Amino acid sequence: MNLLYGGVILFAPIIYSASCYWGWPEQKDEKGNVFRSFKPVAHGWRLVVAAYATLFGVFGQLATIVVLIVSAAADQVTKWTLYVLVAVAVVFIGLYSLRFVRGVLATPPTDDIVTPSAGQRSAVL
Repeated sequence: MNLLYGGVILFAPIIYSASCYWGWPEQKDEKGNVFRSFKPVAHGWRLVVAAYATLFGVFGQLATIVVLIVSAAADQVTKWTLYVLVAVAVVFIGLYSLRFVRGVLATPPTDDIVTPSAGQRSAVL
């Protein structure tokens, strides 16, 4: 199971990269000069899909750790200490991922990127 969840974690950025298109968005530098640079441009829902794939893999890894703790030949104090550590990790990962995805989707990364179609939000890597 670890290989499956590890593969999902490694595959999530590939999902995001595959859903991007490479383009030449216009940007402005500090002096107001317009320039173009070759960058991957993607839409917000694709980032959400990649983030959920990553979360699936991470929570799967943590579930595997819980299964190992249950089957371990250790005393109850040690097991409960490990349960608490895994629970703390789940809370931090959940809060971080929620904050990350909400932050990325809240506003476009820069105000001066021209997207190919009006009304679509874009994220430039």
